[in-house]
Amino acid sequence: PGLIANRVVLAMSGVGRSFKLFVSFSSVADGTPLYFKMDGARFKEERTIKACCGVQYKVNITVRPVVGLIKDVVVGGDDLGIKHTHHGEQSSTFESIWSSVGYQPTKSGQRTKVPLLIHIDGVGKMEALLQFKFYERSDKTHSQWGDQIRQLEFECQAPEGGSGLIDVIRMNFR
Repeated sequence: PGLIANRVVLAMSGVGRSFKLFVSFSSVADGTPLYFKMDGARFKEERTIKACCGVQYKVNITVRPVVGLIKDVVVGGDDLGIKHTHHGEQSSTFESIWSSVGYQPTKSGQRTKVPLLIHIDGVGKMEALLQFKFYERSDKTHSQWGDQIRQLEFECQAPEGGSGLIDVIRMNFR
């Protein structure tokens, strides 16, 4: 038992290490993933995530390799309750629910910035500002046009000292 406990602690001491966070969103009602579209240079970000107002989304987060356990997740200022669903030697997975209730449809030519914060215990906090366009709940034609997002991949570097901001080296749409 002592050897296993020590191995887990060593595997989770992710300070100064590179790791990846994989984040996916899908409708709780029917499992439909979010979509994105290319905006080019019209806005700060080249890609815009498309979502509907008033919908609950399942959020899955995987940490690979395991550098620590996710303590909490905040999307758009809402602190989500997080449930640990898998822990292996190579990865750890968590899930939660995020609701887009309270968001209004985004006007044409505009985008909505939605902050994402993931706090990994003993490692630090990852912050990203996601660019969204929100549509009416019934507008499947526009909200599901473009490319499906299987997951957002964040390539990260843990800060020295085990706390502070996690460096996001790159964010990819998969």
